[in-house]
Amino acid sequence: MKNFYVKAFFICCVGILISINSFGTGTIKGTVTYHDLFGMDNIELYLYDFNENIVDSTITNSVGFYIFNQIPFGDYILRGNVDQLAF
Repeated sequence: MKNFYVKAFFICCVGILISINSFGTGTIKGTVTYHDLFGMDNIELYLYDFNENIVDSTITNSVGFYIFNQIPFGDYILRGNVDQLAF
């Protein structure tokens, strides 16, 4: 009987951990474009909180798409950095 309670307790703990991780975060995604026409690749994007701390960073792909996964819900500032020449 004691073994049953240990297993039940373990299953409850795992369930709580999974629910905290899956419901407490979100995804931020989008596309970086030049004049809304061309996707820009290799743009370094940084996600900041309002205390100017970097939360996450990513680089856009060949069509300018970016994604930030497992971001805690809240308000953020998105800034980019690029070394490409203007054309």
